[in-house]
Amino acid sequence: MPNWTITHSYIALILMTLIVIFCYVMTLPPEAAYIVTMEGGFVEIASAAGYFICVAALIFWGRLKYAKRHYYFLILLCALGFRELDFDKAFTTEGILKSKFLFADYVPVTEKVLGGLVLLLLSICIVHMIRNHFKAFFIHLFRLREIELAVGMGFAFIVVSKTIDGIKRKLQFVDITITEHTADVIEYAEEILELGISFLFLIAISAYFRAQAKVRG
Repeated sequence: MPNWTITHSYIALILMTLIVIFCYVMTLPPEAAYIVTMEGGFVEIASAAGYFICVAALIFWGRLKYAKRHYYFLILLCALGFRELDFDKAFTTEGILKSKFLFADYVPVTEKVLGGLVLLLLSICIVHMIRNHFKAFFIHLFRLREIELAVGMGFAFIVVSKTIDGIKRKLQFVDITITEHTADVIEYAEEILELGISFLFLIAISAYFRAQAKVRG
């Protein structure tokens, strides 16, 4: 078991903050809770800002050399930030992250080409990230090293948030019905989980460059 570090404290602080935000949202009237958590609200804007802060931190601490060598981190973080602001569906007939985007007849060919190029770029970035970091990441994650722990929790939050996104509709496919209130509560939780993702990544970035500084001297 690794020693408790300042990074572990930051992770705990983020988790407690998310719990406090969720509890606060649950005390609000439904209309106010929706405004705070849903499109254009505080939670969504803060989530997007967190990703762009991550990009700025990588450039500031890593300088141009790091940015050029690990360009895929910057692109993917920007993509996550822009997705939080709904850029993935703001300029096209259908959201480019939906499976029917490339195959629907009502989506113009120009949009398919441009959207396809964006998806290709993101796919290349994901492949490079996996190729360069997959093995070492999991080795250190199972050892609970602080950097990989923060990143791993961020990825876990991504998986969980995407799983529960639109939960009412998804459960209808297996003949499970939940109340509108329950669906709303789950949606609030999903948005608040997404808020934690970028800040967990920021914690990992900070821990990485602190470790690099110690190595250098």
